[in-house]
Amino acid sequence: MVMDLINLDIIKDVTKWKAIITKMRSKIMEEEIVHGASKSNMKPWLIHWDRQLYKALQVQYQWGIESLQTQIPLISAQLVFMQQKLQLRPPIEEIRMKYYKEMTKFLRIPEKFKGMLDSEQTSRFFASMADRNGTRFPSIYEKAEQLVDRLCSVDEQFADWLVLAQVDLEDLIEEKFTKANDWETQFKLLKAKGREAEKIPTEIRIDCVVVNASGAKNAIEELLQRLYDTLTWTLKHSINTNLQTINQFLSQASFTRSLDLYLNIFAK
Repeated sequence: MVMDLINLDIIKDVTKWKAIITKMRSKIMEEEIVHGASKSNMKPWLIHWDRQLYKALQVQYQWGIESLQTQIPLISAQLVFMQQKLQLRPPIEEIRMKYYKEMTKFLRIPEKFKGMLDSEQTSRFFASMADRNGTRFPSIYEKAEQLVDRLCSVDEQFADWLVLAQVDLEDLIEEKFTKANDWETQFKLLKAKGREAEKIPTEIRIDCVVVNASGAKNAIEELLQRLYDTLTWTLKHSINTNLQTINQFLSQASFTRSLDLYLNIFAK
């Protein structure tokens, strides 16, 4: 049974750990009740099993220290588009608190672990595991802050998409577009960007944190639609303006010809 524990994740398979230890305690109780074994006579046997449990726990404890950022329960977050920018919800400090809470819970496992021999000495024996592995702890905090740093920059991959939210599209088009080909080029580019936007993931996994990116994707799709609408409206407006200019020119030309004709008649 102890060999089974060595291969069981102390974080993800804690229920199985408890079940196996409960089964071991039942065997010990059976020895007392059925076979009449006294606790004093069984003490060396119980100490032996506690030492085996210690070895199994230490294997999982040390492995957990090295990979804790991927093993603790998933923490959910999401990107929301507010005030013309992406924001992480819950805020990064709240996510950090949740992570450190789970990290502390893991580090205190030896302190709360109960062996076969229920005594204060046995409790201290298991609790000493944390101190003996103390030199490994700095890496846990380093990886925790590395995770936080990665979360702080999770929105950067969408920065180029969301630049549209920072500009006045109508003013920009009015300033930069001078010929029909300008609109044609942008419509083609917009179509290509639309296909790219379809491939944007709706979920980003960073170790134990799962970030829902649907808010970012929806914001990008809305901005692309806004650009399409603006391109369409400004193109129609440009066409109408040019038509009015042409009509005014033609009207003026017609008036000028009529006036010349009228003057020529009177001149005769």
